[in-house]
Amino acid sequence: MTSSPTLTAALSTEHRARLMSLAREVFFDAGTRLFEEGQHADRFLIIKTDRHPRPACPRPPCRRY
Repeated sequence: MTSSPTLTAALSTEHRARLMSLAREVFFDAGTRLFEEGQHADRFLIIKTDRHPRPACPRPPCRRY
């Protein structure tokens, strides 16, 4: 299995700088649901750290990627 590059490594220096200039760091309490499947996407998230295991599927059918 080969690993894929991270998003920021895959971007050119110019595009990475542009993305980071628009970004802001936010923190969420453990257990906070960031989005629901099928929900309208109104933001782009880059998860820097994930210190908690993902919860089990809240209601079937759940997709596994």
